[in-house]
Amino acid sequence: MWRLIEKLLQIIFLVTTAATVLVIAAIVWSSLRPPGPGSAGRSADPATALVEVRLTSHGDASRLFVGQPLVFEVSLLNVEARRVRKENRVDPKSAAAAAEIVLDYEDSAGDLPWERRLGVYMSTPGGARILNTLDWHTRLLTPDVAPADRKLALAPARTTFIIDGADLANLPLGRYILRVTLPPEISPAEDLIVIPLEFELVSEPDQDTDRAIVSLAVARVAALRGEPARAVEAALRALELDPLQDEALTIVAEGWEQEGDLEKAVEWYERYLETLPDSESEQRNALDEYIEAVREQLD
Repeated sequence: MWRLIEKLLQIIFLVTTAATVLVIAAIVWSSLRPPGPGSAGRSADPATALVEVRLTSHGDASRLFVGQPLVFEVSLLNVEARRVRKENRVDPKSAAAAAEIVLDYEDSAGDLPWERRLGVYMSTPGGARILNTLDWHTRLLTPDVAPADRKLALAPARTTFIIDGADLANLPLGRYILRVTLPPEISPAEDLIVIPLEFELVSEPDQDTDRAIVSLAVARVAALRGEPARAVEAALRALELDPLQDEALTIVAEGWEQEGDLEKAVEWYERYLETLPDSESEQRNALDEYIEAVREQLD
């Protein structure tokens, strides 16, 4: 009987040991393997997370042609403040205010705004990091923003990055993932929900409609950087390649307005107005009023 019990104990010991080894191996593997496509590494539980970091592109950037710039926005959302406001029905505003997060602060490196404290990383789906030598802070749309004791409360905080086509020109074609991290003073990594931006880099366009997409992206970047003449030139090129690129009409109109040529601005605003369907009555009326305001400046 004892031999039988002894055998059973040995079997139990072996099974337990094997299970323990498998668990340890699984933990080690999960920590060593690179994050898969669509993953931002570890994200906090939405029920307990403090901050959500979301990356979104200007325009459809799921497919990016070689030579096409990429504009993406980083949005910070204080999910803790929103959760507290929802749970506290007595005084939701005060409860949300108590969950504010300081964004700008001074440390040994100086007084830096939160935008310059962001860590931006670009990698392949397999986890290999690329563009490690790129100074991401110089790719901020407003790199010289000054700190102003800002706090993250209910309203999201946003900043914009621009990656020029030349930055991506030498990369192999394929899928890439952009991620952003915050300094621990703003939010520890374990309290973050990170929603990355994925895109696929494809070869230079060989169709006019695709070339128009690249020209429109160049026009969009020039407009953001306050270069109206360059924006108009690129937008006109996009329309030449694809007359259905309606966004280019507004870029041309705004560019001429900024250049001081109001007659051309009115002309191009009216062209854009013609593209709006009757169902968009509110937008049509607002644009019509704006056109009249610009036209009055001509008198």
